[in-house]
Amino acid sequence: MDNCIMVLPGTVWQIPLIKRIKELGYRVAVVHPYPDAPAFKYADEIVYSDILDREAVLAAARKLNVKAVMSDECDIATPTLAYVSSQMGLPSQTEEMARLYTDKSLMRDFCRDHGLPCPKYKVCETVAEAVAFYNELKAASADAKPKMVIKPIDANSSRGVFTIQTGEQLVALFDQSISFSHHRHAVICEQFISGAEFSVDGIRLPQGHVCLAISEKQQFPYNKNLDNRLYFSYTNPRYDYDRLRAVNNQFVELSGLPFGFTHAEYRYENGEFYLLEIGARGGGGLLSSHVVPALTGIDNYKILIDMFVGNPVTTVIDPQNLRNNRVALVKFFDTTEEGGIVKNIKGRDLLDTQKFILHWQLNFKEGDRIKRPTDGGNRIGYYIACTDNPEAMTQLEEQIDKHFEIEYE
Repeated sequence: MDNCIMVLPGTVWQIPLIKRIKELGYRVAVVHPYPDAPAFKYADEIVYSDILDREAVLAAARKLNVKAVMSDECDIATPTLAYVSSQMGLPSQTEEMARLYTDKSLMRDFCRDHGLPCPKYKVCETVAEAVAFYNELKAASADAKPKMVIKPIDANSSRGVFTIQTGEQLVALFDQSISFSHHRHAVICEQFISGAEFSVDGIRLPQGHVCLAISEKQQFPYNKNLDNRLYFSYTNPRYDYDRLRAVNNQFVELSGLPFGFTHAEYRYENGEFYLLEIGARGGGGLLSSHVVPALTGIDNYKILIDMFVGNPVTTVIDPQNLRNNRVALVKFFDTTEEGGIVKNIKGRDLLDTQKFILHWQLNFKEGDRIKRPTDGGNRIGYYIACTDNPEAMTQLEEQIDKHFEIEYE
């Protein structure tokens, strides 16, 4: 079994990584607590375990004598991955590094300590602490109802993230937010940064960290904490992407991350890019498996697998070679305010036949009742597209907006 790589968890988002691992000749052991895990059908070995139970995962890894422990697009797997790898002497980030790249309070502390742009923030274990901090922000603001964001310390998929404008809202939502924290029973409260939001996907190579893809993000109009559109381009006429790349590279290099993917999110205000969060993994929703390779032509999964199994990595990426006119789009479908039972779905044939669409998915079918999403895990569907120029992408998006339609009973 010394040619086996362990992957956790067994969600659909791990399937592209698992397929690439198998294409390279390795066996795959998949860890997931439930028998209906989508990735189990691709596994050579199945391990039924909660991925947060690191001792159980370690015991399984030792039994299988795995060559590496990997995950992608999953924050909560990172601490277990680091622990099991360190116990077995396998290549990985350290446990301390894993905490930095999953604990949002540690990310804030790191930015503050290294002079990187950082909003005012406070880690709060009780609602009284959170209310006191909100009152501090209110006293220092010219706005009678300043916005504040509360979020779990280490959750994912925007679960438990809320923007509040009153003490009453804070009291009502605090317990829900803190319930999503895993490692520490606390939330982080922070000053709201009002500008545009961006994502940055990169890779840490022996040469250093390289930013591979940047998106300007938009959110659902009724939920400003949940993305509904990510537009990827090398440059942006309104924002200095070279500066954003420099800020992101600086965080990763200062942190000492040894290797691997990174995915970060920033907001822009008053000439500064403020880090919202950064993970030592690829961007969720197939960004690392579909968007990054389509934009750059780089086999990033091959590089990642080589790094985790300890193969020499000689790949050198020239950032200037990434400068091109190719653009990509991740667009999430939406429903009406009231939602309802789906009678008919129009436009699926267009999604099937459009050559620029890399992948699309609907998380519902005719007869299902759908409603507006509350977090990243219950959005109703999306498509991913990549074109050679912005004009072609504009035409494609307009075409899909016009022809894709959900009819309700």
